[in-house]
Amino acid sequence: MKLLSIFILLFICISSAQALSCSVESFRFENDTKCSKSYLGVEGELWISRENTGYTYRVIPNVSLISQDTEGEYFKLLPGINYTLQIEHSVDSNCNSIKSIYVPDWKFIMDPPKCKYSQGSWTFIPPKKGVDLASIEASCQDGPCNYTSIDDEIILSYSDNNMNCEFSPPIYDISNKYPNLKTQDTLLYRNTGSIQLFDLSQYSLISLENIEPINVPDSPVGSGYWNNLSYGHYTLKLQSLDCGLQYIPIYIDGQWPDYYFEFTKNETCPRNSSVKIFLDDPLFYESGASVSINGDNIPEGQSTYLNSAVNGEMINLGFIHPQYISTFTVYASKLIGDIHYTFDPCTNLVTLFYNESLYSDLIAFYDQGDIEIVDKKFTFPPTRREAYLESPCHFYPIKIITDQGIKPSYTIAKPQLFCGDTIDVFVGNYYEFTELTMGYMGDIQHDENGYFRDINPGDFIINYKSSECYKPQTLDIPTLKYGADEYEEIIEIITYPTCLTSGNVSYTIRDVKNNIFSQTAYYSFFPSEGIEMYTMFDNFCQQDFRTYWMAPYITKEIQNFPKQFYPHISNATCRYSDDGSMVFPANPSMSVPTIYIDGKEYTRQVSIGGDLYTGIPYGSHRVVIPITNCNVDFVQDIFIGTANDWEFPATITPVTGDCSVQNGKITYDADLFSQVTDPQSLTGLSSGIKPIHFALKDDSCYGTANLYVPSKTTSSAHVMIRSQPSCDSTEDGLIELYISDQVGNKHQPTQVMKGSDVSAFPTFSLYEGSYDFIVFNNSCSWPVNVRLEAKNPQFEVTQIADNIINCNQKTLVSVKPLDSTIVVNSVSTNADGANYSNNLFSYRPNVFLKNRQFWVQYNDKCVKSITTEQNIVSLYDQINWPTISTPSVDCLDPSVQNIALEVSNPSNMTLYPNKEAFPISKIYVSTYNTYDAHFTVKDIPTQCWKEIPYINGAPGSIPKTITAPTCPGGLEGSIKVDADPKTTSHLLYDYAFDSTIQFDPSINKYTNISSNTPLILVASVQGNPFCSFYQPINIAVEEPSVSVSSVGYCDSSDTPIADTGYVTTTLSITTTNVTYSLNEVVSTNPVFKGLSVGQYNSTVTIYNSFCKRVIKSNPVYVAQLPSVSVSVDVSTCMKAVVTPAAAHIEHIYTIKDSTNKVVHETELKGKFTFTATYKDKYSITVSDDTCSYSTTFTITECPTQPPAQPPTQPPTEPPTNAPTTSGSSSTEPMPSSSIILLPSTIAYLILSVLTLYLYL
Repeated sequence: MKLLSIFILLFICISSAQALSCSVESFRFENDTKCSKSYLGVEGELWISRENTGYTYRVIPNVSLISQDTEGEYFKLLPGINYTLQIEHSVDSNCNSIKSIYVPDWKFIMDPPKCKYSQGSWTFIPPKKGVDLASIEASCQDGPCNYTSIDDEIILSYSDNNMNCEFSPPIYDISNKYPNLKTQDTLLYRNTGSIQLFDLSQYSLISLENIEPINVPDSPVGSGYWNNLSYGHYTLKLQSLDCGLQYIPIYIDGQWPDYYFEFTKNETCPRNSSVKIFLDDPLFYESGASVSINGDNIPEGQSTYLNSAVNGEMINLGFIHPQYISTFTVYASKLIGDIHYTFDPCTNLVTLFYNESLYSDLIAFYDQGDIEIVDKKFTFPPTRREAYLESPCHFYPIKIITDQGIKPSYTIAKPQLFCGDTIDVFVGNYYEFTELTMGYMGDIQHDENGYFRDINPGDFIINYKSSECYKPQTLDIPTLKYGADEYEEIIEIITYPTCLTSGNVSYTIRDVKNNIFSQTAYYSFFPSEGIEMYTMFDNFCQQDFRTYWMAPYITKEIQNFPKQFYPHISNATCRYSDDGSMVFPANPSMSVPTIYIDGKEYTRQVSIGGDLYTGIPYGSHRVVIPITNCNVDFVQDIFIGTANDWEFPATITPVTGDCSVQNGKITYDADLFSQVTDPQSLTGLSSGIKPIHFALKDDSCYGTANLYVPSKTTSSAHVMIRSQPSCDSTEDGLIELYISDQVGNKHQPTQVMKGSDVSAFPTFSLYEGSYDFIVFNNSCSWPVNVRLEAKNPQFEVTQIADNIINCNQKTLVSVKPLDSTIVVNSVSTNADGANYSNNLFSYRPNVFLKNRQFWVQYNDKCVKSITTEQNIVSLYDQINWPTISTPSVDCLDPSVQNIALEVSNPSNMTLYPNKEAFPISKIYVSTYNTYDAHFTVKDIPTQCWKEIPYINGAPGSIPKTITAPTCPGGLEGSIKVDADPKTTSHLLYDYAFDSTIQFDPSINKYTNISSNTPLILVASVQGNPFCSFYQPINIAVEEPSVSVSSVGYCDSSDTPIADTGYVTTTLSITTTNVTYSLNEVVSTNPVFKGLSVGQYNSTVTIYNSFCKRVIKSNPVYVAQLPSVSVSVDVSTCMKAVVTPAAAHIEHIYTIKDSTNKVVHETELKGKFTFTATYKDKYSITVSDDTCSYSTTFTITECPTQPPAQPPTQPPTEPPTNAPTTSGSSSTEPMPSSSIILLPSTIAYLILSVLTLYLYL
């Protein structure tokens, strides 16, 4: 048998009395130990030979079978258990014995960290016996090995005189709980760092320790606060009930002081203003530090003048200390120019409005050079869409764009259901454009009603030209893209690599909801190679998909011979010939000197075409192909065919009896052959294959006919499949062949034939596939076929932990086989991962897909892909990031130039101006700039970064009057700034294009403003030009809509109470030049009267300078209204049952008596009963909003009768069914002025009289 190299001989204590000599071969068994990655310790293995003839055995306690082969069975032995092996022989009792087996029980036990950076430990448990303790060397032998998640890896080792083991367990935290603390970085040049711990009551131990040689200042007892810290690494040691002992790493970074600038206006050239820096550290200069601006050293409290011609919009700031130097580039003040313009799209003429004496240096330019200004006007270059205005001394460049025409107002009439799906687009203001198409080629036209239908994503672009004066423009429409939970990745290994060739793997994406598949991309790969994969849908989907896949470390040589090296096969002459051949093509990278076909060795013959093998018989064969240059054997099934289907004509007589006599026989007509085995020699045969050498007279077939002589007996042969192969690449399927007699007793065969191989043993290790055997018992034999199918092992994937370290999330899972014969070697997925002992695997989920695919390598040569649903979420998305607000300030105050941003900063966060800069304590917002900016924040527990955006400048409300466009896309919108132009400068920016909007000073309005466009209004006052305040503006306008209603005609029996037969069209906006069309009848009146019954189509046309629309509504129907008439049933006294002709419609009912007094009113559907309180002639009127109907009815009294017996109710009590409200009850009062005999009473009287007559 094959033993693992790490096996050792167990300590065996044999507790049996001295026995007499055993007359037969001793019972064969072996017991060993091996390293157990599952137990992180040791486990035992007991091997029992299959050749223990006559023996029976028993193991106490029971053991589980883990594998078997042709030599024996393997059982698992647990450590620390005393096993007893009882052995008995069926004949010789001297061979009986009892063996005691013990597996040493050493192991490693983990106490995992409870929280982030908590201390975990590994403890070594030594064996109680069975090993020389003095020879043991093990990790954690002298005490627990403590660790935290900051450690890179853990290696646990064990060795003694007989074995060596090494384990790699994972490092993970059970939870991500982290203490609530704040840190303050230190100034680089003096110690100002601090750490503040909160929630002190949770901790029984608090201690700050230094990692580097740094002195830790004393902290007030119980304060949890340390200050005057220098920069460097610290460890905060905490002990709590929830987290145990935690070692929190803290890095105090070095920083320069927070600062801001103040500017003083240069009256001659304001952009070259003087600037002074203010530092938050009053001891900055005393510490030997200094500041430089634009290369000039600036003494404390001094200012310097800027030179915008040299430095533009930027300031080069330097902090200098004898030990440190840092430089930064920051924005200077961005002064607003009091300049405006109008633009004529037909002439490309820009007319400027400004004080020429003030801005004598005004220039206009574009990316190719300057533009000449003449009389405060300049013309746009004909091919350009943008230009700039600048005063080098007074204000920074502002951008002007020409694309300010009407924009398409579109809606998606039919949205995408999946990525790549088509859409329908409706452009509501299609009437406004001289040119309107879709598609990148601009060749898709609408249906003349503004609808573009079935547009592919590649053409999601609207091309438009609003008038002859404007240049053609485009507008992109966003396309649908899948979220991470809406698709799944499918990676399939098509072919495995071999020692000669690469494998092939495919990558496909599936739309989970719609079950749509992407293109399948194919990639070649080698074992353990990382592959960048890419694919996309072929249905115009604009989204691409990428992943990184790590190939499993495996090759496959079973039924995987490379196709480029596959041999050319030549047929045999007939089914009995052995003249088939195959040629392996010549190839310098591969040589095939020898092959084995069904166990028989074949030697190559060198030919021009390559390595030639001849003499191969007809039929299916398993070929073993040794490849010397990579030291592996390929196993490949081939088939030698033939074009001749002639069959040998023989009569076969089976062997009969008890298998002790050879009485089989083969007969045939020898005259058919030119040469043949003598038929006389084929009598008295045993069962089995008998070769007959022959050649037909016509030479059409020759060779050897292997004819089978069967057995006809009461016994039979059978096969028992003891285990299926682990996969199609392993030869570990196990079968056992046996003979069963007529009473069911099992017997071992005398021999077994498999192909041309004969074996005395009935057990075989096999690959997956179909096999034919002949089982012999003396002169009898029986054919047996068995088919083995590879196992399909199942694995249990369990999520153990989710941690995030250095902003890399790591998910730890356990991948355990449910079959004890399956041993996991490694796991991989399409993400960076690592394998550990105990079937644990970690990976970094770069994409949080709903499903994740794993590749499990097991039993060395097998791989299985499993897909599981993920329950993990992004820990980054769960971080509580800071929020900000900018306080309002008064720009009229000349001292206001900076604002300290209000940051709602949670614990454990550090602020930075950007990711590459030093940390900061405050964020100063400059009011002298209005540009988008951001600061960066780092989450200390996870080391993750995030950019927090904000706008420089002071938020404020600027007095203004907004006039919205009538329709979306229109340009008659305007904003009038209600501020004194002598004291206030302002500009309106298109936020998307960072360009200014034209302004007409004659009406003090920004004009040509479209709807649904993000704008930002910026203003500054002359008294403080270094303070700009801004207000975001978005003028939302909805597309006009039309609603249509109709009123039908009353029934002839009804009376109209309002106009009938008309249609009313209601437009959602109020504007001019509106026409209404109903079935092509055009009117300026939205009400169409005098219509006949039928269906009508309504169209509303708006055509004015502000809005042009053609709006078609849904068809409206002028109906013949159902009658509101009723029938009144007064057959029951004091009641009227009212039944409407249209019971499904709600009607208003009014009932009056003869004096015209309303006695009953109701509004309901269906019939109802009116109960009167007095007899009278009543009238009823029924109506809806359009029609009414009236009729009369008469209520009569009900007759009364005396009671036959005393009343059961007191006369003072009302009847139980007395009405509760006038005119609405169904009760029937009994008038006292009449007597009524009920039919039942009359019948009773007649019956009584008849009975009395018969009696008399």
